[in-house]
Amino acid sequence: SRLVLKNGTGDIISSLTKLPKNYKALIIGFGEDQPKLEALSNEKGLNSRVIFAGRRDQSELPSLLQSADIFVRPSLSEGLGNSFIEAMAAGLPIVGTPVGGIPDFLFDGKTGVFCEPNNPDSVAVAVLRIQNEVGLKQKLIEQGNKLATEKFGWENITQAMKRLFNRLSQNGIFMFTLDTELAWGTHGDKKWEKEYLATRQTIDKLLKLLDKYKISATWAFVGQLFIEGEDKLLHAPELAQAVRQCATSQEIGSHSFTHPIMDDPNFKPGDMDSELSQSVAAAKALGLELKSFVYPQNRVAHTDRLSEHGFICYRGKDRNWYGNLPELLKKIAHVVDEYLLISPPVGSPIKRDGVWEIPGGYFYPHRRGWARFLPISFRSHKAISGLEKTVLQHRVFHLWTHPFNLASDQENLLQGLETIFQEVARLRGQNKIEVMTMSQVAEKSDKSL
Repeated sequence: SRLVLKNGTGDIISSLTKLPKNYKALIIGFGEDQPKLEALSNEKGLNSRVIFAGRRDQSELPSLLQSADIFVRPSLSEGLGNSFIEAMAAGLPIVGTPVGGIPDFLFDGKTGVFCEPNNPDSVAVAVLRIQNEVGLKQKLIEQGNKLATEKFGWENITQAMKRLFNRLSQNGIFMFTLDTELAWGTHGDKKWEKEYLATRQTIDKLLKLLDKYKISATWAFVGQLFIEGEDKLLHAPELAQAVRQCATSQEIGSHSFTHPIMDDPNFKPGDMDSELSQSVAAAKALGLELKSFVYPQNRVAHTDRLSEHGFICYRGKDRNWYGNLPELLKKIAHVVDEYLLISPPVGSPIKRDGVWEIPGGYFYPHRRGWARFLPISFRSHKAISGLEKTVLQHRVFHLWTHPFNLASDQENLLQGLETIFQEVARLRGQNKIEVMTMSQVAEKSDKSL
């Protein structure tokens, strides 16, 4: 579990002061709040009763869970609550709060026991109820385990997601997202000035191309671009207006406010809230409502903050075969993947922390460095193989790029995109594929649940 405020770990520690001295807390996980939690344990004289086990491999979790007597997580907010399901499957009675998705599986006195959020005394009462009420503990173990294995077993979850996607669309879905950042993504480095200046023209041409093939895309803007300013490489509200005026409807989403790296350990939940709130406010000033979020550099973190600011979905990481390799090997594998024309992944939306994760599929490369030697036809061929796969599997093929990257060889890269769009139009004409924006997929997924 992540040691962050929303998971209520501090309430577990404080509850020990109301429990017999032989009760201990085993805390598995890591996060930015660990120093505060360790200080809390020390302050209350509980160091001998609180064990910080740190990050553990997934393979260790069953034995760690089975070494405990009760699973407690007094969350302030929660999505599906996978950790609860894992605990029930391991044969533990659970204590949780009636927030988020928890009431979907925790029925008080049947599959678990409720406590109140932000209330350590209530946590202690729930724990003692399980230990002292005759027959309750065994009942919770049996009914919780049955619910976890029959309704939430991974095979059942997989089948449920397939059923969801079958209801979502009987065809494949093509999605195109654009990380729109001008100079924010490269911190205004002057060596890219020629491409910065060409990006505006690239956007105009791309909008014409999207309209020609009736493709609605999601344009994720860095929020500072919504604001007037002297530096036209950092401020360009007219670009959002141009996107809005496209005859074929386009979605405008968020790419943060200042393009920070959000999975950096020094980037805190409060920083995430600031980025999101400022983006929403800047968009609102232009009459825009932001529903979709794209992380800078696809570095996903703090997803639990998105829904509080009105977002309903985000782009997840590309699920490439080389995604878990060390960084250097990953870069080499990426080049190999491009030249071998390996078909990109397709995926289905997944609800996490109250918002839909829509996995990335294929990043359409620029023409710089090694990629300047990659033939345009290779890019088109690879994307078209993703379209073919999504038609067969009835999933989402999520193509994405940056207007700034297209400006590295505007004419040829747009020509490659047109080849892809022609295939999208052909498949759509045969009723084999639909074109949707990120928010359209999320909204349709909600209706299909």
